[in-house]
Amino acid sequence: MIRFLADTWRDAILRPVAMAAPNSSVYIEIAAPDFRFAIALVLAVLVLISTRKTKLRPKGWLPPLALFALVFLSFIPWMQTTGNGRYFMPYLILIGPLCIALINLMQNTVGMKIFLVAAVLGIQGFALNLNNPWRSWDAWTWIPWKDAPFLSLELPKEGIDPHTTYVTIAVPTFSLAAPLLPASSRWINLATFGPADEQDQSPIYAPIRKTLRESRSLKLLWPLHRDRC
Repeated sequence: MIRFLADTWRDAILRPVAMAAPNSSVYIEIAAPDFRFAIALVLAVLVLISTRKTKLRPKGWLPPLALFALVFLSFIPWMQTTGNGRYFMPYLILIGPLCIALINLMQNTVGMKIFLVAAVLGIQGFALNLNNPWRSWDAWTWIPWKDAPFLSLELPKEGIDPHTTYVTIAVPTFSLAAPLLPASSRWINLATFGPADEQDQSPIYAPIRKTLRESRSLKLLWPLHRDRC
């Protein structure tokens, strides 16, 4: 699997249902289960059943039908390109009103429609509670990082220089150590800047080359063990 792209056609077709799974890296990095797409498919079937029994075309059926087609046909280019939820945000917003519109089309009593709306809100509210967006630290980390220096880190005194540039060369940038260093020092990570030949040719890397060239001294920051750099 390449990031969020599906491995097979079956996986791509089942993506609206798979998005309800309480796992990470389904359509976004964190666990963000979304039941609404699966619910919309179930509601669409219920609308067909209810209208088939009454043999009446629901009033105002065309806009919800167009919205339903727009949302689910949008899965095709999405799954062919990235499958990443951040590029599907408009439809993550539209799916909620679509569920309510489908409930409104059903040939049921007002009380039943209110019950279904409450059920949809309750189910999605349960999913939202599993990964509370108002506790962002709970989504990405195991412990809350609220106050500097966040974790207990020990820096050797002889390694602290207010006029140096600290360099890291790993994807974990160890940037939690940055608040412990003098404000006059500089911090730069070279792990994500691409091959050296690209850095030499691209103007994007000019500030990086300038910083490294003009620094009075360069020091590599590397962890010696769990709590010491």
